[in-house]
Amino acid sequence: MTTKAQELKEEADKLFRQQRYFDSYLKYREASELDDKNPILFSNRALCALKLKHYLDAECDSRVAIAFDPSYVKAYIRHGEANNALHRHWVSKAVWKEALDALPTEKNLTPAELDLKKAIERGSADTERQDAAVKAQVEGRAENTKEFPVWRRVMAICKGKTTEEIGRLYPPNTSVCQILTAYHTYVEVAENVQHKLQSPDCRCEKVVMGEMRVLWDFDRAWPTKVETLLHFTNQAFDGWKDLKPDVRFQKSVKGHAAREGWDGARSALSATIKCWIVHAIMLETSNPVSQAEYLSRAIKVLKWARSYSQLRGVLDHCACCAEVYQTPFLLATQKLHLTAQIKTAADETDGTKKNRVLEEILTEAEEVIKEGTIIAAQPREDNEVYLVAFCDIPLGAAFAAKGYYYWETARKHPSRDDFEKYLKMSSEFYLKAVTFFPVDDEMRARYLNRAIECMMLYGAPLGVQLKKADELREAVEKMKPVWGDGVVACGKALQDVVAIMQNIKDLVDQGKLKASESYRCPNPGVNVVC
Repeated sequence: MTTKAQELKEEADKLFRQQRYFDSYLKYREASELDDKNPILFSNRALCALKLKHYLDAECDSRVAIAFDPSYVKAYIRHGEANNALHRHWVSKAVWKEALDALPTEKNLTPAELDLKKAIERGSADTERQDAAVKAQVEGRAENTKEFPVWRRVMAICKGKTTEEIGRLYPPNTSVCQILTAYHTYVEVAENVQHKLQSPDCRCEKVVMGEMRVLWDFDRAWPTKVETLLHFTNQAFDGWKDLKPDVRFQKSVKGHAAREGWDGARSALSATIKCWIVHAIMLETSNPVSQAEYLSRAIKVLKWARSYSQLRGVLDHCACCAEVYQTPFLLATQKLHLTAQIKTAADETDGTKKNRVLEEILTEAEEVIKEGTIIAAQPREDNEVYLVAFCDIPLGAAFAAKGYYYWETARKHPSRDDFEKYLKMSSEFYLKAVTFFPVDDEMRARYLNRAIECMMLYGAPLGVQLKKADELREAVEKMKPVWGDGVVACGKALQDVVAIMQNIKDLVDQGKLKASESYRCPNPGVNVVC
């Protein structure tokens, strides 16, 4: 280690003892730039990152330290802890074994070596505990918690199965297949970000649009890294992320084409659209109004680009961007926009503004249904996984959006006849939505639940209500291994409706009610959010 690197390390050590972990990390990083093959510096960087809960950095730095010195036990410990925090328990298990193997083989270990061994054993035990916990939840042997992200549950479901078995057991129209596909892409995105954004087109939008429920903040630093990614992507392609899609925007695109040609303009426009979509979903998670604004930009530009002959004419010889300008990509973007609009409408207290948003929801839902129905009727070859995510599920979301629209319409009508008419329409659209979601998707249960709530309020025949209640009960059981008590759906609300319908079924069995008669539940405890 050079003299300057040693001085920086000592400063970093002092800062670490003062619990100034970020400053300490920066000093260790500065030292490692001078001595770039020193395992101690990278391992210490990993320790600081763990303290900061920057787990991706900790995983990366500890991996580098091990590569430089495969006998450095502390680096293995930090690598195991980082992978535990990232829920990569299958990696952690191997790391703990390697850590034990790296200890001296002599029986009489030094006190320091014994401490390391105890740390390894504690880490290994924690890995086994977490691995057993997620397995127990997936198998229904333990109460579901929010401890594990949905992709971790899917990894547990697939554990021990070959690729061929997974493909046979979990076809494209299952949540397992959709989540597994999205997760592998998300891991590639994380690797891309960690390795200094070597490729600006990192496919983050594929995760966001394909299965956004797989999104998970790897650590505290992740949102900032996503923001950096978007800035880098926009710059690399000379995009227009910070502009709105107005006349000035269109002039800028045409000016770019005049200077660089339409190939360059197409790539820049594609990158801009992707940046808006990712920004909306990953950086505006708590603000549906902002989400809707960014997604609206993407939709406007997608429609404009599809109608512009110069842009449309270059698609045949550019596979990397062609997908962006095709109908399924637009449908998936509109699915996200509908979701944001529904949240906006549900939160809006101004009646005039709420009605405007509701009419926009209806118009967009009908657009998606019209376009999506055409795509859904076409033959599917090797892109079934893609079309389930980018066509079928958007269709389901559009029908559910119409269900929400008529639910809100019913609430505005004081007339009992109108109230029941619109509730029946709402129920029918929710039931139609159910048919487009994977068989084990929580959204099937969610929308069945909404349909039954409508039936209980408008007074559908009891036989129909009970039949749908049986379907709901089955849907809840099918969703549990993957979704637990629900990521978007509320498990308690689902179980409450199941319990109500079971009580009604008991009354039918006792002869106190007839399956052929209409029945209105006085207070089903419905939630107004779609």
